[in-house]
Amino acid sequence: KGPLPTFKDSEDLKELYLNGNSLTGHIPFDFLEFSHLKAEPVSVDLRNNKIWGKVPAELASFDLLHIELGGNKINNIPDTLCQKQGWMTGAVEEFGCDGILCPRGTFRPGSGRREGPDDSCKPCPNGMKDAPHLGSLTCDGGPSTSDSISGGKDKDVGTGNNGSDSAFPSSSSTSAKSGLGGGAILGITIVSLVSFLGLFLLVRRRYR
Repeated sequence: KGPLPTFKDSEDLKELYLNGNSLTGHIPFDFLEFSHLKAEPVSVDLRNNKIWGKVPAELASFDLLHIELGGNKINNIPDTLCQKQGWMTGAVEEFGCDGILCPRGTFRPGSGRREGPDDSCKPCPNGMKDAPHLGSLTCDGGPSTSDSISGGKDKDVGTGNNGSDSAFPSSSSTSAKSGLGGGAILGITIVSLVSFLGLFLLVRRRYR
């Protein structure tokens, strides 16, 4: 638990496994700074912790680093690291940044990165809403793909721009139309009665 130590004085550290140790904070800029093995293979596993921020650009001093970072809250990888051809056993040379961590909105079970030609960073149904950080191992909290497609169809069918159902008029619209028709009929009836009354009075005067 707690922040990730720098291990900067561990000059001959070749392997470091801290998977699932509830580590917090960011990766120190001086992580493994004084290592004597920068031209040799070094393996670091920091998966499934609570590390956030960016991967330090200073790690570019390592030529053959294999650093597992999936399942954290990392949001940035410097371009210089994505050009380290000897990193991740050649995966960075082949896949660039995806060989270190999958992009936001995608996931890769187990590692959170591309490892070979037969795997990929798979898109989440709700994109970055499901996978807001780099190197996600799963798509948490989002509906399945079929649910998303079904929901989209339900919203498109019979729905106008104002959000009401265009196939079926609302009760308020029906009432307004009915009221208008009733008013017109009432007006015609009144006009007819007035005309009849005027004609009756005219005929009555003639026969007096």
